[in-house]
Order: sequence, then structure tokens, then C-alpha cells
Amino acid sequence: QSFVSLRYLRGFPIKLPSDEDQHLIVKKLDKLFENTEQLAKKYTAELENLEELKQSILQEALNGNL
Repeated sequence: QSFVSLRYLRGFPIKLPSDEDQHLIVKKLDKLFENTEQLAKKYTAELENLEELKQSILQEALNGNL
């Protein structure tokens, strides 16, 4: 790997999106974050429901009702 000097890196142009594009990106990311939070809540609720079902089935099995 060849050496890349700091002087070269400092002079390297980096293009940033326009303010409008940055705002659109932030909105999309916020929406994705919101969707992720909703999915995480649903996932947690489903895990709790499955645990309750498991306990119920175990109780029925122990009572000889299966």
C-alpha cells in the first residue's frame, strides 16, 4: 500500500449533500428509526405472549390436561 500524505488528504475535496438533501436524509432516517422502535415493541410483546403461552401449556401438562 502506498503512502498517502496528510497534506494530500487535507486537500482532497469532499462533497456534501445540499441542505435540502440533508434534511430529506434526516427525515428518512427518523422514519426508519421510528419503524425500528415500533418493530422492537411488537417483538417484545410477542416474546412476552409466547412466554405466557409456554407457561400455560406447561401448567396444563403438569395438571394432566394435555
